[in-house]
Amino acid sequence: MRMPGYAVAATTLNGTPVPVGASIDLLSPESELTYVLTTELGSVTGMVRDSDRNAVFDATVVLAPESYVDRGEEIVTPDGSGRFAIGGLAAGRYKAIAVRGGDWRVDTGIIRERMRKADVVVVKARESANVDVVAEK
Repeated sequence: MRMPGYAVAATTLNGTPVPVGASIDLLSPESELTYVLTTELGSVTGMVRDSDRNAVFDATVVLAPESYVDRGEEIVTPDGSGRFAIGGLAAGRYKAIAVRGGDWRVDTGIIRERMRKADVVVVKARESANVDVVAEK
């Protein structure tokens, strides 16, 4: 769910917290789904580099909450000097990877494995976390 200036801070179903990425049956009768929104947003900035520490601009940066690394939540391309920025994030723990070449969505198993091995980036409200990621093919 994306709304400019807001991010989802929490979700509950019938008063019970819903983990990020969990399936929700919206058709079940008498279910109450609640989103808690926040305007206290943070961001992630960083550099994409290759294994020789050279800046990489032809990669895709994928960011996902630590608890749901099976797919990317935010996807950006670095600028010509390898720098990237992702804003509008709720405070929390995220993982970031960079993938070079081809469509990164083709093999979700590879993405999932790289995400699980990635370092955690802690995003705080009204702050910017910095992370450098190594682009892999």
